[in-house]
Amino acid sequence: MSGCSLRYEYTRVSATIIHKEFEDGYYETVNTTDYQGNPTTKQEYVPAEWDITVDYNGIQAEFEFTDIEYWNNHQIGQTMKVYLRSGYDKDDKLVTQSLELFKD
Repeated sequence: MSGCSLRYEYTRVSATIIHKEFEDGYYETVNTTDYQGNPTTKQEYVPAEWDITVDYNGIQAEFEFTDIEYWNNHQIGQTMKVYLRSGYDKDDKLVTQSLELFKD
């Protein structure tokens, strides 16, 4: 299902958690320039990430969190609140659907 949407509707639904993943934080090297325009290299910390993948009627979405408490409170098989975003064309025909996060 795809097309040009002219109008969107949002419906609050409960999607099933089908996958959880954790990625450790790490440092990466970033090339920048200093205030004088000279090239410089510095280390930047990329924070840990907690991912949750959900499914609602065959529509899947992955959401990333930096809040470990939120991630810990949701388990595979449970449901979580999300928005079902439905897009309609000029003839009011459904052309696209996706899931968006609804966080209490």
